[in-house]
Amino acid sequence: MNARTAAGLVTACAALGGAGTALACGDDIAPQNLAVNPSVKANLKAAFARAHPEISPARISGPVAGRTYYGSIADDRYAVVTFTVDTHLRYPTILMRHDNRRDRWHVVRDTRGGICGRFVPQPLIETWSLRRWRHTDCYVEPTA
Repeated sequence: MNARTAAGLVTACAALGGAGTALACGDDIAPQNLAVNPSVKANLKAAFARAHPEISPARISGPVAGRTYYGSIADDRYAVVTFTVDTHLRYPTILMRHDNRRDRWHVVRDTRGGICGRFVPQPLIETWSLRRWRHTDCYVEPTA
């Protein structure tokens, strides 16, 4: 390794060390598991209905108790929610709301069971105690 490469590595390590310290000090980036109240439930169901105009809202039930995960990280709120349509359980749906802009909830993704880190921040997923699926950034609901 030449002197220039060594100096670059030292600079990069120092920068990463400083960034890690800055991130560790930010109180607002810690994930928080939140309780779902009736208003949040209604807003989640309304967002699901908006995203699925082919399904009459009268046919949608939920969020299903015990199958709803809700939390925040930084200024964003996330929910992983299972709904039923005509009494048939659907796969979980990922929803998001940007609190800093007072946006309403919107569907990010309808899943096939996997809740992946590219759609929900992994630290938040981990607060919900979801089970890692294989060797991916995806998680699934714990088995009973």
